[in-house]
Amino acid sequence: MRSIARNMLGDYFPEMNHLKSGDKDNPYTQLIEWFGRGNSIDFLTDFTDKEYQDILNSITPLPKLVGKYQEKANDEEKYFLMEMVLWALAEYSKLNKERLVSGYNFSDLFSSYLRDGELDIDLN
Repeated sequence: MRSIARNMLGDYFPEMNHLKSGDKDNPYTQLIEWFGRGNSIDFLTDFTDKEYQDILNSITPLPKLVGKYQEKANDEEKYFLMEMVLWALAEYSKLNKERLVSGYNFSDLFSSYLRDGELDIDLN
């Protein structure tokens, strides 16, 4: 999925490699900010279709982004595209992606750095 997300993103959405987070026209800003507010999601390999769809729809800016750029896509395609956007954001270092025992977690890139740093603190 990593190389697919990176290679195909520009076929469906604005390219990410030339955008800066401060760009007023960056279509990914609201999505990145959603994660920046402490939100994260887990994609588990044993999700039902409904659980998979519910978790993607819970990321409020994500369906809006896909709807804006791929309004003619059917529901199945839209869910694939939503997931592809998340993988692409991780590949372009806009989101953190961590492997779980049975899936992946997507979260804010900087909060994961802070969390990792907090885990390394020796209080003794």
